[in-house]
Amino acid sequence: MSKIELSASLNDVHRAILELVQHFGKDDFERPGVLGDWSVKDLFAHIAYWNWEAVNSIAQVARNERPVMMLDVQFDELNELNAREVAARRAQALPQVMEDFRRSQRALVDALQKTSEAELTKVTAHKSGDDKDANAAWITGGIIDGPLAQRGTPSF
Repeated sequence: MSKIELSASLNDVHRAILELVQHFGKDDFERPGVLGDWSVKDLFAHIAYWNWEAVNSIAQVARNERPVMMLDVQFDELNELNAREVAARRAQALPQVMEDFRRSQRALVDALQKTSEAELTKVTAHKSGDDKDANAAWITGGIIDGPLAQRGTPSF
């Protein structure tokens, strides 16, 4: 996928998620049970966290460094990491969580736009668990096709 296609996909996912909650009130955002005990607000905090991690990982790859969070967290550690990061943001007010979500999305698309097509798909010394190059395209694709997409659309 080109960076134009990746950016469009990121923006489509962002827009689709916001459309799902456009008529929600504060109580709807804070009610647990969307994914386990997570609320919709928790889900937005979770997505923002991983967007920021993707921004950091794209910068690491650009410097020819290992994208630490994207590669070094073992699958069995993900649930614990996700729970810890959501818990750390649970006390944040809804407007703060939503602003962080919006800023993380913009930062991710900006990072992708600043990446050349060659950098996007360059061969790296760092491989993912499925032996793919851990480059910007792989990182961004993980955000688009990550665990939320694999579980299906949450029922809000």
